[in-house]
Amino acid sequence: RLKPRPGDFLYIVDDNRSYNEIGRYLDQWASYRADILPNLWIDSTLTIRYRLHPSPVSVQGQGPCEGRCGNKHDFRDVVRVLVPSGAIVQRTAGLERLSPPGRTRPARGSSGVARAYGLTQISGWFQMSPGQTRTVSITYRIPPNEFAFGDFKQYRLTILRQPGTRLKGMSVSIQGTNGVHISPPAGAFIGTRYHTWVGLDRDQELD
Repeated sequence: RLKPRPGDFLYIVDDNRSYNEIGRYLDQWASYRADILPNLWIDSTLTIRYRLHPSPVSVQGQGPCEGRCGNKHDFRDVVRVLVPSGAIVQRTAGLERLSPPGRTRPARGSSGVARAYGLTQISGWFQMSPGQTRTVSITYRIPPNEFAFGDFKQYRLTILRQPGTRLKGMSVSIQGTNGVHISPPAGAFIGTRYHTWVGLDRDQELD
Protein backbone atom coordinates (compact mmCIF):
# COMPACT_ATOMS: atom_id res chain seq x y z
CA ARG A 1 0.00 0.00 0.00
CA LEU A 2 1.46 3.34 -1.08
CA LYS A 3 -0.06 6.67 -0.11
CA PRO A 4 0.88 10.12 -1.46
CA ARG A 5 2.43 12.54 1.05
CA PRO A 6 1.99 16.34 1.20
CA GLY A 7 4.50 18.28 -0.89
CA ASP A 8 7.20 16.97 -3.21
CA PHE A 9 7.54 13.18 -3.32
CA LEU A 10 10.06 10.68 -4.68
CA TYR A 11 10.14 6.89 -4.63
CA ILE A 12 12.63 4.93 -6.77
CA VAL A 13 11.80 1.24 -7.28
CA ASP A 14 14.29 -1.13 -8.92
CA ASP A 15 13.06 -4.56 -10.00
CA ASN A 16 15.68 -7.14 -10.97
CA ARG A 17 14.30 -9.08 -13.96
CA SER A 18 17.53 -10.97 -14.59
CA TYR A 19 16.65 -14.27 -12.89
CA ASN A 20 19.99 -14.12 -11.07
CA GLU A 21 21.57 -13.09 -7.80
CA ILE A 22 24.02 -10.32 -8.74
CA GLY A 23 22.63 -7.51 -6.59
CA ARG A 24 25.78 -7.49 -4.46
CA TYR A 25 27.84 -6.69 -7.57
CA LEU A 26 25.74 -3.64 -8.44
CA ASP A 27 26.57 -0.09 -7.30
CA GLN A 28 23.90 2.61 -7.43
CA TRP A 29 23.96 6.39 -6.86
CA ALA A 30 21.30 9.09 -7.26
CA SER A 31 20.88 12.85 -7.16
CA TYR A 32 17.79 15.03 -7.13
CA ARG A 33 17.53 18.75 -7.92
CA ALA A 34 14.39 20.87 -7.42
CA ASP A 35 14.33 24.39 -8.87
CA ILE A 36 11.50 26.40 -7.30
CA LEU A 37 10.14 28.96 -9.77
CA PRO A 38 8.48 32.28 -8.81
CA ASN A 39 5.06 30.88 -9.76
CA LEU A 40 5.81 27.92 -7.42
CA TRP A 41 6.09 25.34 -10.15
CA ILE A 42 9.04 23.03 -9.50
CA ASP A 43 11.49 22.00 -12.20
CA SER A 44 12.84 18.62 -11.09
CA THR A 45 15.78 16.57 -12.34
CA LEU A 46 16.44 13.05 -11.09
CA THR A 47 19.65 11.25 -12.05
CA ILE A 48 20.33 7.59 -11.17
CA ARG A 49 23.65 5.92 -11.98
CA TYR A 50 24.34 2.19 -12.01
CA ARG A 51 27.57 0.22 -12.35
CA LEU A 52 27.72 -3.55 -12.69
CA HIS A 53 30.90 -5.28 -11.50
CA PRO A 54 31.95 -8.71 -12.80
CA SER A 55 30.34 -11.58 -10.91
CA PRO A 56 32.01 -14.96 -10.22
CA VAL A 57 31.42 -18.00 -12.40
CA SER A 58 29.58 -19.60 -9.50
CA VAL A 59 26.89 -16.90 -9.28
CA GLN A 60 23.41 -18.40 -9.32
CA GLY A 61 20.84 -17.54 -11.98
CA GLN A 62 19.79 -17.80 -15.60
CA GLY A 63 19.94 -14.30 -17.02
CA PRO A 64 17.33 -11.95 -18.57
CA CYS A 65 14.36 -13.66 -20.25
CA GLU A 66 15.42 -16.83 -18.41
CA GLY A 67 18.68 -16.83 -20.35
CA ARG A 68 17.24 -16.00 -23.78
CA CYS A 69 18.24 -12.27 -23.66
CA GLY A 70 21.60 -12.57 -21.92
CA ASN A 71 23.59 -14.73 -19.54
CA LYS A 72 23.53 -15.05 -15.76
CA HIS A 73 26.09 -12.27 -15.35
CA ASP A 74 23.89 -9.63 -17.05
CA PHE A 75 21.52 -7.32 -15.23
CA ARG A 76 18.09 -6.23 -16.47
CA ASP A 77 16.27 -3.70 -14.32
CA VAL A 78 12.70 -2.44 -14.53
CA VAL A 79 12.72 1.02 -12.98
CA ARG A 80 9.66 2.80 -11.61
CA VAL A 81 9.90 6.35 -10.29
CA LEU A 82 6.88 7.72 -8.44
CA VAL A 83 6.51 11.52 -8.19
CA PRO A 84 3.64 13.91 -7.32
CA SER A 85 0.35 13.61 -9.16
CA GLY A 86 0.07 15.97 -12.12
CA ALA A 87 3.80 16.06 -12.80
CA ILE A 88 4.61 16.82 -16.44
CA VAL A 89 7.46 14.67 -17.74
CA GLN A 90 9.67 16.65 -20.11
CA ARG A 91 12.51 14.28 -20.90
CA THR A 92 13.80 10.82 -20.02
CA ALA A 93 17.12 9.24 -20.97
CA GLY A 94 18.63 5.84 -20.29
CA LEU A 95 15.37 3.86 -20.22
CA GLU A 96 13.56 1.74 -22.77
CA ARG A 97 9.78 1.52 -22.86
CA LEU A 98 8.09 -1.44 -21.19
CA SER A 99 6.47 -4.00 -23.46
CA PRO A 100 2.71 -3.88 -24.15
CA PRO A 101 0.62 -6.78 -22.81
CA GLY A 102 1.18 -9.98 -24.78
CA ARG A 103 4.69 -9.13 -25.97
CA THR A 104 7.61 -11.23 -24.79
CA ARG A 105 10.30 -8.58 -25.37
CA PRO A 106 10.22 -4.91 -24.34
CA ALA A 107 9.71 -2.40 -27.11
CA ARG A 108 12.41 0.19 -27.80
CA GLY A 109 11.51 3.83 -27.30
CA SER A 110 10.72 6.32 -24.56
CA SER A 111 9.77 5.32 -21.05
CA GLY A 112 6.14 5.12 -20.00
CA VAL A 113 4.22 7.63 -17.91
CA ALA A 114 1.05 6.61 -16.07
CA ARG A 115 -1.00 7.33 -12.97
CA ALA A 116 -0.46 4.91 -10.08
CA TYR A 117 -1.33 5.03 -6.37
CA GLY A 118 -2.57 8.59 -6.80
CA LEU A 119 0.88 9.59 -8.08
CA THR A 120 2.64 9.95 -11.43
CA GLN A 121 4.71 6.90 -12.34
CA ILE A 122 7.60 7.03 -14.82
CA SER A 123 8.80 3.57 -15.84
CA GLY A 124 11.14 1.80 -18.20
CA TRP A 125 13.90 -0.80 -18.36
CA PHE A 126 17.55 -1.20 -19.22
CA GLN A 127 20.11 -4.01 -19.40
CA MET A 128 23.81 -4.05 -18.53
CA SER A 129 26.73 -6.46 -18.85
CA PRO A 130 29.59 -6.68 -16.33
CA GLY A 131 31.86 -3.63 -16.42
CA GLN A 132 29.19 -1.37 -17.90
CA THR A 133 27.57 1.72 -16.42
CA ARG A 134 24.14 3.21 -17.04
CA THR A 135 22.79 6.69 -16.28
CA VAL A 136 19.04 7.25 -16.07
CA SER A 137 17.92 10.88 -16.19
CA ILE A 138 14.37 12.19 -15.80
CA THR A 139 13.29 15.83 -15.93
CA TYR A 140 9.76 16.85 -15.03
CA ARG A 141 7.72 19.82 -13.79
CA ILE A 142 5.55 19.70 -10.66
CA PRO A 143 2.48 22.00 -10.34
CA PRO A 144 2.34 24.55 -7.48
CA ASN A 145 -0.46 22.81 -5.56
CA GLU A 146 2.28 20.74 -3.86
CA PHE A 147 2.87 23.84 -1.68
CA ALA A 148 -0.76 24.07 -0.58
CA PHE A 149 -0.25 22.07 2.65
CA GLY A 150 2.08 24.83 3.96
CA ASP A 151 0.10 27.88 2.82
CA PHE A 152 2.37 28.06 -0.25
CA LYS A 153 5.32 29.05 1.94
CA GLN A 154 6.78 25.66 2.84
CA TYR A 155 8.59 23.09 0.69
CA ARG A 156 8.63 19.47 1.81
CA LEU A 157 10.33 16.54 0.12
CA THR A 158 9.48 12.97 1.12
CA ILE A 159 11.80 10.22 -0.13
CA LEU A 160 10.67 6.64 0.41
CA ARG A 161 13.18 3.81 0.78
CA GLN A 162 12.61 0.65 -1.21
CA PRO A 163 13.17 -2.40 1.02
CA GLY A 164 16.41 -4.16 0.05
CA THR A 165 17.58 -1.30 -2.16
CA ARG A 166 21.23 -0.97 -3.24
CA LEU A 167 20.75 2.81 -3.14
CA LYS A 168 22.32 3.89 0.16
CA GLY A 169 21.45 7.57 -0.16
CA MET A 170 21.15 10.47 -2.56
CA SER A 171 22.34 14.01 -3.10
CA VAL A 172 19.52 16.58 -2.83
CA SER A 173 19.72 20.18 -4.01
CA ILE A 174 16.90 22.71 -3.55
CA GLN A 175 17.30 25.90 -5.59
CA GLY A 176 15.28 29.11 -5.46
CA THR A 177 15.16 30.93 -8.80
CA ASN A 178 14.35 34.49 -9.91
CA GLY A 179 13.85 35.98 -6.46
CA VAL A 180 12.72 32.88 -4.58
CA HIS A 181 14.59 32.56 -1.27
CA ILE A 182 14.73 29.49 0.92
CA SER A 183 15.80 28.69 4.47
CA PRO A 184 17.12 25.24 5.48
CA PRO A 185 15.53 23.01 8.13
CA ALA A 186 17.57 24.65 10.92
CA GLY A 187 16.15 28.02 9.91
CA ALA A 188 19.44 29.93 10.10
CA PHE A 189 20.85 30.69 6.64
CA ILE A 190 18.47 32.23 4.09
CA GLY A 191 19.61 32.12 0.48
CA THR A 192 18.81 30.60 -2.88
CA ARG A 193 20.35 27.12 -2.64
CA TYR A 194 20.32 24.31 -0.12
CA HIS A 195 22.27 21.10 -0.64
CA THR A 196 22.42 17.99 1.52
CA TRP A 197 23.07 14.24 1.50
CA VAL A 198 20.08 12.10 2.46
CA GLY A 199 20.77 8.60 3.72
CA LEU A 200 18.27 5.93 2.75
CA ASP A 201 18.51 3.60 5.70
CA ARG A 202 14.86 4.61 6.22
CA ASP A 203 12.17 6.86 4.71
CA GLN A 204 13.24 10.51 4.83
CA GLU A 205 11.45 13.87 4.99
CA LEU A 206 13.07 17.24 4.33
CA ASP A 207 11.27 20.51 5.18
